[in-house]
Amino acid sequence: MGYDHPAWMLITADTPHQKVYAPGLPVLHRRTDYLVLERQLGLDEERLYRLTLHQWREIFLPRDSGKNITCSPSVSGNISQVCLSQAQAEDFCIPLERTKVCPVCLDEEGAYDRLFWRLRSMILCPHHALVLADCCPHCSAFVPAFRPSPTICTYCGIGDYRRSRCPQISSTSWLYSGQLLLLYFLTGEVELSRDSLLSFASSPLLRVQPWQYFRLLDAFHFLLLRLPSNSVLLHSLSASIGTEELATIASPTIQVVAVHTAFFHYLFADWPKHLLLVLEHFSSLLRVNEIGRELFESFWDSDALIQRFFPSNQEGESGDSYQRLNHVLKTLSFWGMAIEFPRKVAPLPPSYLSAKREQQWDIEKHGGEILSLEFW
Repeated sequence: MGYDHPAWMLITADTPHQKVYAPGLPVLHRRTDYLVLERQLGLDEERLYRLTLHQWREIFLPRDSGKNITCSPSVSGNISQVCLSQAQAEDFCIPLERTKVCPVCLDEEGAYDRLFWRLRSMILCPHHALVLADCCPHCSAFVPAFRPSPTICTYCGIGDYRRSRCPQISSTSWLYSGQLLLLYFLTGEVELSRDSLLSFASSPLLRVQPWQYFRLLDAFHFLLLRLPSNSVLLHSLSASIGTEELATIASPTIQVVAVHTAFFHYLFADWPKHLLLVLEHFSSLLRVNEIGRELFESFWDSDALIQRFFPSNQEGESGDSYQRLNHVLKTLSFWGMAIEFPRKVAPLPPSYLSAKREQQWDIEKHGGEILSLEFW
């Protein structure tokens, strides 16, 4: 049975017609929709459920947050499974009608997308180490998740996603390590490389729950989006790792996520060595350039700054890893917003700085909430 457009698969042939709306497929929760798809596709409810974002509900949200399950089994007309609401899914994903693609995966026999490519923080194909494409290489329209052709742009009919310009990322980069760690928390099936295991062996990041990891990662992302381009913290992070490889990413949205992902995982690897290096560089910039003489001169000494991140009353290695990392991010938030480098922007790709400014709507939607409730 062939269809001119896959949307026809979502409509029953008999009358009165029943229809499932494509944009809602990732968060499908109405029992009637499942029954339609069972008839149309021959898949049972459990199999259909595993094809939705709902399978990661307990990865993204703590188990005891029942109040957040707006599509609960108790609601009449819903399936008897725990579900993400559309609003909850949008907190972690790009717009649900869109996806990202790997050009090489599309060029293989049986071209395919992956559900987790819809996550905002997932920007790398783990199989080919390619940065994903999020738009048509010809007309720049976004990639529809539900489209007639897996490879040809729905809008212009000319662009071929397999011809997208997507750089390959080195397996030794912090972006690559970070994306593998993200998949490890998401699926529990990804084997971390020996180098990754060594890098994060002492890090409290490996000792948090998956939902805590995603919250910390999101908090850091929105923290950096808020920072002015001349923030001393941005200068210090930029000096820690090279961003030349990340500058080759064509998509502005993906480039911002790539930079933030690399910074986040560098900061918490080889614990606490990398964090201390960033703080020492931060204090050095203040001292050498005499920044903040009136209010922050005492922090020209890195030891005084480090004490703010590792207070004497904080629990040791046996303490709550999530709370320790949460404290680090809250303290970074204060210092990142408090001190700016006069008339000197951070040495980051101009395309990143420009894209960061354009994503201010993200801050208006999420940022205030994230930074007010102790990062949740």
